[in-house]
Amino acid sequence: MAEKANVFRKATAELLHQELSAMRITVGIMIKAYRAYKRPGKPSGYTQDEIAQATDVAQPQLSLLENGKAILPDPQLQCVLTQCGFDVTESPGQDVLELLKLLRDRQPKIAGVIKDKPR
Repeated sequence: MAEKANVFRKATAELLHQELSAMRITVGIMIKAYRAYKRPGKPSGYTQDEIAQATDVAQPQLSLLENGKAILPDPQLQCVLTQCGFDVTESPGQDVLELLKLLRDRQPKIAGVIKDKPR
């Protein structure tokens, strides 16, 4: 019986890790959508290269962010989100910033629950 409980515990921990990874991808897609949004004065939206020039963040780093593979350090992340069109001084932009920081800082530690056993 204990073995079945352990299999279930590990499976749910792995599911949590996968869900958090999926959330990173989803937020990355949303950042891309904000960046590419057609707006007055910029009918085709912004390219990664334009955001890179405006924020001093390398274009490959922007690509990693938009694909959910990496999350930038706080100052760069805030600058990129702002340039893409988020207002990070209030909700919901501020909440997106906080979510990304949480995923960046805590997801690797939360993944440890896969190997952790109840005490």
